[in-house]
Amino acid sequence: MRRLTILVLGLLGCNAAPRAPEGTAQKTPSAPRAATAATTTVTTSRAETTSVTASSERTTPNPPATLELRAFERCGELECLRFDSSSEALRHVLTLTRPRVLAIGESHAPKGSEAIESTASRVRREWLAHLRGLASDVVMELPVPPKGCEPARREVIEKVERPVTQTQRGDNRNEFLELANASRAAGIQPWALEPTCDELKSVGQAGDESLAAMMSLIAELTFRRLQVLDARRPPDALLVAYGGALHNDVAPAPDRLGWSFGSRLVAALGNRYVELDAFVPEHVRDTESWRRMPWYRHHDPAAAPDKVTLMRVGPTSFVLLFARTSPAP
Repeated sequence: MRRLTILVLGLLGCNAAPRAPEGTAQKTPSAPRAATAATTTVTTSRAETTSVTASSERTTPNPPATLELRAFERCGELECLRFDSSSEALRHVLTLTRPRVLAIGESHAPKGSEAIESTASRVRREWLAHLRGLASDVVMELPVPPKGCEPARREVIEKVERPVTQTQRGDNRNEFLELANASRAAGIQPWALEPTCDELKSVGQAGDESLAAMMSLIAELTFRRLQVLDARRPPDALLVAYGGALHNDVAPAPDRLGWSFGSRLVAALGNRYVELDAFVPEHVRDTESWRRMPWYRHHDPAAAPDKVTLMRVGPTSFVLLFARTSPAP
């Protein structure tokens, strides 16, 4: 294993989506962000040895502190709870489910929302202190190609990234990098995704299916990394994945099955895999993409907007809406 200071190919968002079959609850897909000169220090496995070893900065995982669980209330047809802070909601999920893998999904901040704190920033500020000592590793949705892939990388940016991310906030990628660096400082090893040149070339050559090909590749790369880490993790360690709120789906729509690493980990881990989507309420709009989400029609944005809302979509599938930080429209 080696650590590299790298140029990042991109991160995946989830704002623009191809149309899904009518009536299907569907999250919006992600696409890679453009590479710039910004760098971060993450871990890849491209080195003289393929062994996965613990970071010297990593802390020994500890079991979660005892928490008295509250009974769920009702939000429409779903179970829900309100909390004063998002860290309390996170603790509730971890205590209730005791996962081996916690997959956190977000919807990337859209343009025009620069004054509102993003999900990645809130996770960094509010959740890392609690995950410190519980989580050993975090797999970030940051694809890092090997050297020599520049033509394939440029083709993916032109065909996949620009059409999707043109409505997204420009600092989204940097928010991911800051979360990766803060995770390392908290003793949680951040890992990038490692597509090969041939895999990137296949995405670029997929024509009209390039976006779908990229979604499937991200799911495959994340699954591979989590599978390796799960086989080598300390017995009590939690593994975390962080990326767009699509790839972590426990029960994806049939036509998006290949885009989700979550469904594959459910098959391997059962109820020890937990999906936790975390959304900024100011980003949620009455649009087709949001309405397709299975929790949307059960959520009343006027109910306790100053509280954090946790909704249980399934036994190990949760949606968290942060408290509003700006007046409701």
